[in-house]
Amino acid sequence: ANFSSVSGTINPGDSMTITSEFNSTGVGVGFYSESAVINSNDISNPQMNLILNFTITAYPFAPAAMGASACELSPIPPLTASGTNVQWYADALLTTLLFAGDTFNTGQTLPGVYTYYVTQIVNSCESVDTSVTLTISDASNVATGITASADSICNGNATMLMVVGG
Repeated sequence: ANFSSVSGTINPGDSMTITSEFNSTGVGVGFYSESAVINSNDISNPQMNLILNFTITAYPFAPAAMGASACELSPIPPLTASGTNVQWYADALLTTLLFAGDTFNTGQTLPGVYTYYVTQIVNSCESVDTSVTLTISDASNVATGITASADSICNGNATMLMVVGG
C-alpha cells in the first residue's frame, strides 16, 4: 500500500486542502495508521508530521434476491432482495440506477424476460451484483382449462388430467 505525493505552494496566512490517494491493493482488512510529513519554508515550523488513521473493510456479500414469473394478464409481482441499502440497476455495469430499496416494482407488463442487477452498500462499500430475472409469459400460451377423466377420485386411486391451452 502506498500514498501518492502532493506538492504545492501556499502563501503565509492562507490554508490549503491536501488530498492524497491511498492504494489498498494487497492490504488486508483492518485498522491502519500511517504518517505523512508536510515540508514548509516556514522557519519557525519547517516540518509537520500528520498521523493518518483509516480502516479497510471487506466488500459486502451480494444481496440475496428472488426473481419472479407471471402471466401478462395477471398482476406482476415485485422483485425482492435482502440487504443493506439495496440498489437496483438496469445494466450489468451498474451505471443506470433504477431504484433503491428491498422491493422493486419494475413497471413491466409486456411478455418478455427482463434482467435486473441488485447490489447492497454496507459501510460505503458496494457489493458485487446479483442478477434477478422477471419473466412475463404471453397470455396466448397459457392453458385455458384442466379437465379430469373422472368426476370423483377415491383416495389412493389415480385419474387422467387433460390440459387445454392456446
